[in-house]
Parts: sequence; structure tokens; C-alpha cells
Amino acid sequence: MLSPIGEIVRRHDPDRFLTALFAPPERREALLTLYAFNHEIARAREVASQPLLALIRLQWWREVVEGEAKPHEVATPLAEALAEGRLARPDLLALIAARETEVEGEIATADAWRDWLFAGAGGLSVAAGQALGVTSPKRSAPLTVETSAETMTTRKCCSRACATAAAMRSSASIPSAW
Repeated sequence: MLSPIGEIVRRHDPDRFLTALFAPPERREALLTLYAFNHEIARAREVASQPLLALIRLQWWREVVEGEAKPHEVATPLAEALAEGRLARPDLLALIAARETEVEGEIATADAWRDWLFAGAGGLSVAAGQALGVTSPKRSAPLTVETSAETMTTRKCCSRACATAAAMRSSASIPSAW
């Protein structure tokens, strides 16, 4: 039988729901809780009519992650997962910070964009790995990129393309200097 948190993920994030079915049963609920939390913070910008309202929603989630008990279909299991150590507060706070960057609508530099990418999508992947029991920092550390002149040119082109795609998806403005 599917848990209520599993039903939320199945309904709103079917791709991640299907991947969670491959997780060991004893770790699956933590992973589904993480994905439900991600859905909630991702939609903060979508459901708010103004950026300030989206930031208020994200602040509400920040308070939940920091330990304030709030009755909610995702916040309650999230608080339990945090209390049991199945999810880590710093990982979730980094996800919220990445979503706040999206709400602000502008990523000023390539380094800021990279930080946002590692904190957002990359941070979700790291948190998922940790929920599954990955404890080695080497396994969850971000990849490093060789910095020869040739690879820097390729990296810059790829970064521009990815930044443009991210901007189109999140309505963030990309500086013309990129």
C-alpha cells in the first residue's frame, strides 16, 4: 500500500516516484519525503502571484526545516525524517536557498549560476544519495572540471547553453556578458 507522502510524489512528480520504487524499502519513505519537499518548494514561485509571496512560502519551509512544527501533509513527515536523521537540515536549507535564487529572477555571474545549479538540482541529487545511505564525501562531491584553454572554451559554451535553457525554464534573466 502506498503511503500518503508516496501518493503526493506519484501525483506531482511521477518520474522521481518511479525511481524511488527502486530504492531499498527501508530507505524509500525518506526519499519520497525528500521528493515531496522538493515539489513543495519548487512550486512556491508557480503558485505565488508576486515574488515576495513566493519568498514567504519558502521562509515557511525554512522554518519547518529548522525545527518548527507545522501541521502539513509534507511538513509532518519531513520533520520526522529530519528528527530520525534520514534527511539532513543543511541539504534541505541549500535547496531552499536555490529556490530563493530562482524567485529573485536573476543570476548575475557564471559562478553564481554554477552555485545555483549545484545547490538546486545537484543538491537534490546529493540529498537523495544521502537518504539512500551514501556517506562517502567522494561519492557525493560535485564533479570538477579540467581547466585547460580548450576545455574552458567548451565549458563556457556549454554553460551559456545550459544557462539559457535554465533561464527559459525559470524566467531568470541571464546577463548579456555570458
